[in-house]
Parts: sequence; structure tokens; C-alpha cells
Amino acid sequence: MPATPFDRSLRALPLPAAPSFTVRVPRWMPGVGLAVLAIGLLIMALQWQQPMLSRLQIEGHFDRVTPESVRQVTAAHLAQGFFSVDLEAIRNDVAALPWVARARVERVWPTGVRVRVWEREAYARWNAASLLDTGSVAFTPATGDLPDAVVAKLPRLAGTAGNEKLVIETYRRLSQALAETPLALSGLQLDARGEWTAQTCRGIELRLGPGAAADKLPVLLGALPASLGERLADVAYVDLRYTNGFAIGWISRIAASGKQNATDGKAGAKADLKAAAPATQGVRKDG
Repeated sequence: MPATPFDRSLRALPLPAAPSFTVRVPRWMPGVGLAVLAIGLLIMALQWQQPMLSRLQIEGHFDRVTPESVRQVTAAHLAQGFFSVDLEAIRNDVAALPWVARARVERVWPTGVRVRVWEREAYARWNAASLLDTGSVAFTPATGDLPDAVVAKLPRLAGTAGNEKLVIETYRRLSQALAETPLALSGLQLDARGEWTAQTCRGIELRLGPGAAADKLPVLLGALPASLGERLADVAYVDLRYTNGFAIGWISRIAASGKQNATDGKAGAKADLKAAAPATQGVRKDG
């Protein structure tokens, strides 16, 4: 029986036709890509061949800050190129100068940097060796930056860190209310316990206690001066830490005792004031 011939070679099976996709590229896209590439190359070229800084402009009203002090803290940053100079670092160093309230720094094409300075204005003494500016910011100037005569005229304020704004705003309110009275203020302190103490221009200490110091204004403007009359010059301190009155510490009694004892001072104040002035409605009574 004759054999039936057949093809033993492998045959590839037909594959399904691949789907076709058409991507349409907007006409403007190649142009944008070229523009971005050109800008990138330009920036690289400028950074590679950027002009070096050679000019420093310093602007501002200078009273306590000197242009030379600004130049000194800026000089280390200027040995750089126009584009690589760190403007923020310059601004921070200039703003760190004691009398600088704020600073602005900008490039001036092609080789310059401009520094604009705003000075602090001293408003008050703060604690032992610092000052407060008109923006309630504490700073410590170098010794001799302000003449002693100028410092002596500033109000003396004190408090814990973080309470600068509260102290200065409270002082402003009390000072404005008492400015035209015999109790015009020269200073105000807030201690760590939250108690207020004020000093008058006549040297009287006002112990205002905790809470809102301005709540004592009705007594300071009314009952206290009415009760003291002409004896205000004899007063060492007034203790207003009461809800229904106040106590007086007399200069003569404190000098005689050789110490300022709060209990004895209150008792002596009541007795002396009663003998001197029958009308003592504003003074705390026994009990």
C-alpha cells in the first residue's frame, strides 16, 4: 500500500491583526518643548557664566544702625555670582543687628545687591538690660548705643519672656488714663505669678495684684486721690489687692520701722489715714 506523503515542517499559526492607534500631536507642542529646552539651556549658560557681584547699595534712615555695620554682615555673601547669591541669608544677617526692625534684599542687574533697612524705635526699658521697641519686640543693644539721658526718660517695664506685648499694651492704657493725674506712671512690671506692680513719677508703688490691671483705674482715678488729699507726697505704696478698698504704706512709718512689712504697713496706713482725714471711704477697714 503506498504511503501518503505529508509535510513534517512546523507551520506558524496566523496571529490576529494588531489594533492601530493614531496619536495626534498638537501643532504647538513641539514649539513649547523647544522653548522650554532653550530656556533651560539659557539658564545653565547664565549660571555657568554669571556676572560676579561688585556693587552693594544700602538704603534707609540711619540713626542707630550704621551703613558700615550692614556692609560688614553682608560682605561674606557677596563673593558669589549674581544668580547664586543667597538673598535670604543676607536678609537674616542684617535683620539680626540689634537696631534693625526689618530688612529687604534684592538683586540689581547686572552686578549689584540692594539692602533696605528699617530701624527700631525704642519705647521702653525692658528688664535689666534690654529695650522694647514700638512693635513690642525686645532687643538688647550694645552699651552706649543710647545716651544715659535718653534711656532715663524711657518707662521701665518688666515681665517674663512672651509677655512683652501684654505688658506694653497694659502700660499704654494705664499711662494714658493717669497721665494728667498725680499718679502718672513711670513703670510697670508683671511678675512670674501674674501680679502687676506699677510705679508713679512721684515714686509711689502701686500694687495692683493679678488679673486685669486696668480694673483698678476707677479707684486710682476716684477714691484714692479723694482719700489722700494733700498727703500724696507722704505715700510709699498703695496696696490695691482688695475687692472693697486699699491700704496705704506711709514713708515715715516704713523709715521708722526700718523695713517694709506688708501687714504692719496696712494697719499703720488705716490708723494714720483715719486720724488725718475723717473721710476714708476708699480705705480698707479692719475685718
